[in-house]
Amino acid sequence: MKKIHLLKIALGCLILLISSCRKEYTTNVNGVVQNKITGEGVEGIPVEILGCSFSGSSYKCLELINRTVTDQNGRYAMSVESGKWKQFKIKIRTNNIWAYFQEDDQDLVTGSNNTIDFSLYPIKKLKAHVTVQRHNRNWLVLGIENAVQYNNFWEYLLYDDSNPINDFDSTFIFNIVAGRQYQMKAILSDKTAPDTYINHESFYKPFTVNNVDTTLIDFIVQ
Repeated sequence: MKKIHLLKIALGCLILLISSCRKEYTTNVNGVVQNKITGEGVEGIPVEILGCSFSGSSYKCLELINRTVTDQNGRYAMSVESGKWKQFKIKIRTNNIWAYFQEDDQDLVTGSNNTIDFSLYPIKKLKAHVTVQRHNRNWLVLGIENAVQYNNFWEYLLYDDSNPINDFDSTFIFNIVAGRQYQMKAILSDKTAPDTYINHESFYKPFTVNNVDTTLIDFIVQ
């Protein structure tokens, strides 16, 4: 009986010794999410910490560990324990309200205090009124593209169809990233086959989407 008791004590000590060798690290992170145009903090932006596990030859950061939202000044703060994860990433979500300016996730230094700020361009409304008064071509293409190259924006096609005999007059309203330079374009051409266009004629109007509720554009092709 005494031997069994001593064995239990020894086993308990071994468990304590093993657990004491497994050191837990606390990783802290704080920062601010700012309006890229005004520099002001943005309230209510979701901020998440993802745990990274080694898979194959790289880390996969898929598991949500902690989550918060920015306060009225755009600030946030979170902590996580190392646990089974050897690496963490922090990311923000825009919920279609804000557009990323930089990478949407960043690595955290495990077991340290991290300060990571994010800067975001706001999404605003664009209201474009387009009038086309030219009728010497049978096909019209309308679109919006970057006046300056940005990697995370591509052409926004507004219209691609035959140019009616009467004046083309239409208004388009949609969301677009503020603080950037764009150009509206119209391409008139003659469609001679399903995928053949000749006699191209192009028109452009540059504009900037500012940090206002709605940017208005009048585009007249004549």
